[in-house]
Amino acid sequence: MKWTLVDRDRAPRPTRPGTTRKARSYDRVIADLRIGKVARIEPEDGGSLRGLRASVTRAAGRAGQKVRVWDHDGTLYVELA
Repeated sequence: MKWTLVDRDRAPRPTRPGTTRKARSYDRVIADLRIGKVARIEPEDGGSLRGLRASVTRAAGRAGQKVRVWDHDGTLYVELA
């Protein structure tokens, strides 16, 4: 690990969870889920299923929803639990 200390005014501003464009798209997936429906999500740009699963799970937590997440043949599936 390599690290250094910098003055606060030289460091980038911290981002709040859920403010990035990608995070908002996961928030929309969770908001659109309904009982009896399953979101089918395919990774893009070489993204991993593990990272996608983590992002979806965090979005569900922000929304106060419990979800069931599984993958099959390189695709992630999400439903309300």
